[in-house]
Amino acid sequence: MSISRIFSIMKRELSLGPRSPMLLFALALPLILTAVFQLIFGGLWQEKPVLAVYDVGDGVVISELEKNKAIDIIDADSEDEILNLVEVREADVGVIFPQDIEDILKEGKEVTLKTYVDGEAYAKDRTIIAATMLSVLRSIAPEGPEVDFEQILLGEERGLGILEMMLPFLVLYGVMGGAFLGPAILLVGAKEKKTITALLVTPSSKAEILAAFGIMGVVLAVIMGIVVLLLNGGWTQPPLMIPLLILSSIFMAELGLIAGLAVNDLNTLFANMKIFGILLVAPELFIIFPKWPQWIAKIFPTYYFMHPVLRISIYGDGLAEVGWELLVLLGFIILFFIPIPFLAKRLGK
Repeated sequence: MSISRIFSIMKRELSLGPRSPMLLFALALPLILTAVFQLIFGGLWQEKPVLAVYDVGDGVVISELEKNKAIDIIDADSEDEILNLVEVREADVGVIFPQDIEDILKEGKEVTLKTYVDGEAYAKDRTIIAATMLSVLRSIAPEGPEVDFEQILLGEERGLGILEMMLPFLVLYGVMGGAFLGPAILLVGAKEKKTITALLVTPSSKAEILAAFGIMGVVLAVIMGIVVLLLNGGWTQPPLMIPLLILSSIFMAELGLIAGLAVNDLNTLFANMKIFGILLVAPELFIIFPKWPQWIAKIFPTYYFMHPVLRISIYGDGLAEVGWELLVLLGFIILFFIPIPFLAKRLGK
């Protein structure tokens, strides 16, 4: 398989531009829905996150924090006041700075910060607060402090609002528009217009053609997923979210290639999409109605993408909580790759 030929095919397809209004609509739909939901229900960025701080020392850290405009600061007089502020939800996070924190940082030692976290605080707000504290501590010790956050969760997990419940659905549609419809429409369109024959008579193999269509879909889907998350305040843990988007985009691209190889005209493709699309978005119903038996949602492959999006973006879960779901998603990628070589034999016939 030649990488140069794959990129040549991708360049050729990109030069031809979008050939289906349906693809453009699918890519625009999550953005349109985001605008509508934000307008009706209000955005997630309306208020700054609130950090309650208690500095046992001389208040150097607090004075540096107050210079930062990304968060609001409440200067508490005791640990009990910190605890109360978080419990009554006047602060999203409360932190206690030890008396000798400045000396510890300058000596390059590890510092442990005791933090109280409101269970209903947005994951994005927790992320902003943590990033702000690290930035301030680095300004005191530029060589880079070693900070360990000892988190104590107060209260139960927050209930979901409309915007939060719809976030996995919006991200799914963004990924599906790029990774599923992209390769599917390219393949079916090439078969309808007989341009697939022109590709097959070149030195390019069937595997290279499919790889080119699939990679284009994956790249477009990852970009769309990031855009949707950014617009909806869900871009909280990029090191974890990017692999999730890549895996889900590869899975969707495989489905797109299977659909593109299985059908021969766009009308049939779009007709089947009505039924197929319901199966893809089915896990969203179990997010909206959490009292439904959740084990049913786990039957659908897209659950292992939509549920981690929800847990990472809204609740701030890490790899320890959602890692097994990424492994299941990887298993589905391996499983759904199996029919592609067999279906590819029909290409050009």
